[in-house]
Amino acid sequence: MQRYPGRYPISMNTFFVNPGTTAPFIVELETIKASDKGMCTFVVKLKQRRDADSNMNPLDTLNAYHDTKDDYLIKNFAVISLSGTRPEQGFSQQRGELQDDIYKLSPIESLIQLPAQCEGDTTLKMYHDITKNDSKLHYAFEFADGRPVDNLAIVYFFDMYADPLGTLMNKNVDSEVINSWKPTLQYEIQFKRPIKTPIPRAYLSYEVCNVIHGRWDMDGCIYDEQGELLATTRHQLRIIPRKTKQASTSSESKL
Repeated sequence: MQRYPGRYPISMNTFFVNPGTTAPFIVELETIKASDKGMCTFVVKLKQRRDADSNMNPLDTLNAYHDTKDDYLIKNFAVISLSGTRPEQGFSQQRGELQDDIYKLSPIESLIQLPAQCEGDTTLKMYHDITKNDSKLHYAFEFADGRPVDNLAIVYFFDMYADPLGTLMNKNVDSEVINSWKPTLQYEIQFKRPIKTPIPRAYLSYEVCNVIHGRWDMDGCIYDEQGELLATTRHQLRIIPRKTKQASTSSESKL
């Protein structure tokens, strides 16, 4: 966005290939397609050293960065496209059932404010709407310090959610599934309308339609207060049962 000012995001597709850790990291940006007036496409890679840990100091300069296959691992990479310099124009239409699903705004006073999704986070105010009698999860987002919502905030908001599997499963589902680890494999955003004038609050609806072989898709839409669709998303996640310590029944363990 800084390299190509005056443009706005069209799409982002991120793949999580290795678990990250709280430690210094390197971000590499490679231009796939550059254009003075048309769309531009980039690949962004986030790398960390194989031996990265929280006690490691970040690099002081880029000259200190020496990439070898043995030193750094790609933790995730994203393919990002930006718009051309001219505003998008053209035919627009949504299927009737999609139009009917547009988030019906509830007064913010009727929403339940949720605790921070990340411990110690004071940046975000997240609200849960329990007034909707449907199979979706509905949220409202705003920044705690009053800063407006812009296009980049959409990426942040889309990745903040409570576990939505309950919208698909019944109460008799195995507790092993409920308490499992659910890492993201793929995270996609398609930006539909740019936020030209920053807005105070955004609204998000999520739905889970299926779980197949332990992988599940989570589809979401984000709207402004007028019900205008700003972007859509799809998370592909995996259900991984957590390891539990089991008492050994071998004769050796009983001695």
